[in-house]
Amino acid sequence: GRTDSIDKIVGLEMGADDYVTKPFELRELLVRVKNLLWRISAARSGASKAASETNDEHIVRFGEWTFDIQRRALSRNGEP
Repeated sequence: GRTDSIDKIVGLEMGADDYVTKPFELRELLVRVKNLLWRISAARSGASKAASETNDEHIVRFGEWTFDIQRRALSRNGEP
């Protein structure tokens, strides 16, 4: 109860964007990762051309990383 709340607050105060407690649902974790990647992509594309969406609306590139939203696949330099 109280300890869990304190742990969450400390984690968020230390700079965490989110805090997931165990046990967790896999779908919830995937949605959280997808949303975080979307926010990162949106922030970077607004700041520079380094991060951009390709012509495929379901592919997001940021640096050397590529995220396929439909396949829910993350790869680095073309490697899964």
